[in-house]
Amino acid sequence: MSKQTTTSVSLLLLVSLLMCHARPAATQPRRVDPLQGAGIFTLFGQMSGREGLDQNYGAGIYPIGDCNHDGLNDWLVFNTRSDTAIQHFFVERLANQLLLYHGKPGGLPSVEDGVVVGVPEPDITHQFLASGDWDADGNLDLAIRTFRYNDSIYGTKGGDQYTLVIFWGNANKAYSISDTSHLMIEGADAWGPLTGGVVGDFNMDGVQDFLTGAGNSSTGWGRLIGGETISSPTLHLFLGHKGKRWGRDGIGRIADWTWWQQPAEWRRYPQKLIDVDCDNAPDLVLFNDAGVPETAQITVVYGQPEQVFPDSSNIEVIDFAPVNGKYVRLMDVTADDVLDVVCLAGRGAEQRFLVWVAEPGERVSETVGDFSNPWAAVPTTNAIHDGFGDLGEEFYDLGDVNNDIDGFREIWAWTPPFFLCYNTGVVFDSIADGYYRLNGTRPRDVVNLGDIDGSGETTWAVGQYLAPGTVSFFKSNLSIRVTGTFRRLPHERYVSRCSSTVSVPEAEEMIQSASLDVVAFPNPSTNEVTVQWNPAARQHGEQAVIRVTDNLGKEVIATTTSATDGGIVWTAGERLPNGTYHITVTIQKTTDTATIILQR
Repeated sequence: MSKQTTTSVSLLLLVSLLMCHARPAATQPRRVDPLQGAGIFTLFGQMSGREGLDQNYGAGIYPIGDCNHDGLNDWLVFNTRSDTAIQHFFVERLANQLLLYHGKPGGLPSVEDGVVVGVPEPDITHQFLASGDWDADGNLDLAIRTFRYNDSIYGTKGGDQYTLVIFWGNANKAYSISDTSHLMIEGADAWGPLTGGVVGDFNMDGVQDFLTGAGNSSTGWGRLIGGETISSPTLHLFLGHKGKRWGRDGIGRIADWTWWQQPAEWRRYPQKLIDVDCDNAPDLVLFNDAGVPETAQITVVYGQPEQVFPDSSNIEVIDFAPVNGKYVRLMDVTADDVLDVVCLAGRGAEQRFLVWVAEPGERVSETVGDFSNPWAAVPTTNAIHDGFGDLGEEFYDLGDVNNDIDGFREIWAWTPPFFLCYNTGVVFDSIADGYYRLNGTRPRDVVNLGDIDGSGETTWAVGQYLAPGTVSFFKSNLSIRVTGTFRRLPHERYVSRCSSTVSVPEAEEMIQSASLDVVAFPNPSTNEVTVQWNPAARQHGEQAVIRVTDNLGKEVIATTTSATDGGIVWTAGERLPNGTYHITVTIQKTTDTATIILQR
């Protein structure tokens, strides 16, 4: 072989080697199982619509509390009747109805037990807006939107028109069309579309109030008899009155406060009245999730302790476009009674849960800053395993459903076909803590119903469109684990950092602190630690759960005993290093903590 040929072959081999090294490596599969070690939820039961009669059964599930005063929570279910086809503007429509179910000791009611709440006419459709005690008589009242198909008195100009009906609760424990009030838009005969409702004590007089939205854009509208459309405010606030009802007793049917134009060109749904900045004044929070616009936003109307109505000039709008936020909520995920910011950002392998931990007194804009420094950035299912989809553009906040003794709320989410639970706080990571294989479509509604069977346990429900529709009921139990990759909290554990007295209008019970009088001694200790609590704490429940954790939140020991024992002796042993340990005692949902130092 000639020298020239040898040189050419060498150059060819060199170029080939360089090309191989330059070629991008094959994408490595993502194979971290997001369900590893997760517990399986307990399916309590299912209720399905009736074939040939019902459609969309369970597309909406609405917790309303105990409306018949039997100690069990009740709820409404959205249903569409298949036998009520009506021609409306040349389109076949079906009327929607609301079915009221009462809690049942030891089990679930039958589908047929549902009591229709609303106007008993087949051409009227119904939508639940809110429940509250707006006359402070101890009975739950319902706000329901109704719509009559082909109502000729409004003509055919423009879109649809609606009626806002209050069904008053009473001592008879039943809702009747004869005991109702119709709320109105000033200057109009009917409402435009009504977009949800918020219940809370806006003016802090001890009586619940009701806020609803009208219209489907930045301005609202109403309808006159004959069909003419008029402009109206977008938000309407009706103040409750002790012993008096709207439309009666000298109380009007028009809103006490309105907001004409929200600060955006798209619809926002009023979602929550809560004290965001811990100043003992209620703030109105409105969420606009991905869609229009393409990223999630939060609007907060900040209240002041001396104000009666929300101040529409004291607002801020936070757009989560810098992190491609798709869904955002305010929820306390570090158990300090301060609302943190939780955002589901991105899609596919780039999707993350982002959490910014709030400080007392901060506004949301101060908490997130420039979005660059979240306390947690947790990859979701598709990011750690390419065999799973991502979590879409939604998650669910049901409160502290699994009743773990730390009091951390959970984040609930759906990736077909699994419904997932992520514990937050010190164990918040990418691995789900509980799951259930729930075949079928994405959940239509996911809610916390509380105790509906007298067991003292929380039941939560998931509605799906599996024609004719199904509601699945689950129990909270120890299968939702409380382990994970421990992360350090940005504040001391077991301490409430917000003393606001503004109530949260959710179906949850806040953990009570310093009510068990827990003490631990001697302190410091070398080995044996006596833990004592008030034996009278049996009023909270029969069983005491004792848990010891280190300063990083890692569990050292967990045990149970009778609440009436009033204490235990914990032998630390030689294996534990010197340091600070937290001893938590929980009886039912009441929790107290003592801190001990091991020093040998």
